[in-house]
Amino acid sequence: MQKLRKIIENAWEHRELLEVIEVRDAVREVIALLDAGKLRVAEPLPSGEDGALSWQVHE
Repeated sequence: MQKLRKIIENAWEHRELLEVIEVRDAVREVIALLDAGKLRVAEPLPSGEDGALSWQVHE
């Protein structure tokens, strides 16, 4: 997972890398993992004392 993150973050900083097949494959793989529910962009945190649900966002 860290490898995919590194590839995508590097491509975000250097947009010319978006044409590289490895970058495109990494993006497609992450999208597939999101679609399959194996990755989340946010997760619910345990409810606090007031019972309110909050979310941890993965940046």
